[in-house]
Amino acid sequence: MAPITRLAAAALLFSFVFVNAAPPVAQTLKKRAARYSQVYTCKTPGTIAITFDDGPYKYTRQLLKELDDIPEKPKVTFFVNGHNNGEIKDYADVVADAFKAGHQIGSHTWDHEDLNKLSPTAREDEMKKLDDALKEILPGKVRPTFMRPPYGNADDEVLNFLGDAGYTIINWNIDTMDWAHPTDVPKSMKEYTKALDASGAIKKSFIGLEHDPNEKTSTELGPQAVKYAISKGFKVVTVGTCLEIPESKWYRS
Repeated sequence: MAPITRLAAAALLFSFVFVNAAPPVAQTLKKRAARYSQVYTCKTPGTIAITFDDGPYKYTRQLLKELDDIPEKPKVTFFVNGHNNGEIKDYADVVADAFKAGHQIGSHTWDHEDLNKLSPTAREDEMKKLDDALKEILPGKVRPTFMRPPYGNADDEVLNFLGDAGYTIINWNIDTMDWAHPTDVPKSMKEYTKALDASGAIKKSFIGLEHDPNEKTSTELGPQAVKYAISKGFKVVTVGTCLEIPESKWYRS
């Protein structure tokens, strides 16, 4: 075969392989694309959802008391674990009391595993174990429809798994980083003052993140953040309220 003929044949073969290989790749990418997304902010301007992760723990009860002592009776959201800093069964009364007080209870998985790194079966187990525990704790034997993935990590596969399971997936747009400096309350508060003092902030909405297993967060940072937001004209509400989702849809049987 002449060189030019061999070259033409090679080009034809490359074209055939490339063109016929492309559709499966495109189909795979399409199949894996996320059909759901995480929520980073509220819908209602002038609202802020202050949220607490990784509890319950021995300081959560004090946080509930501090919140109840605030005249405006703000409501917050707790994204709880089953087995993390403490065992949820040991603080079942605290979780139930938070629910009864009008605070929202959301899922944060059973033991705070990164869902991106788990198999589909392990991911399902993380969610189901906590669901089953909360069903025995919460009045009315209900389970949350809101959740926050540990570390805020949720790739497309995880988003599809959680969305198909009926969860509203919550992230944040104010991160106090209190876990990194648990006793430095002023440093954590700077994230709130920076966001809420900004020009036009009251026309926006926010979801704040902190962790109630940190003692200073439960006794100082959490209450201070709530009071500061109120002083700036914000309404402190649960994530369900700030997303304009009726309370009847925060839980399921």
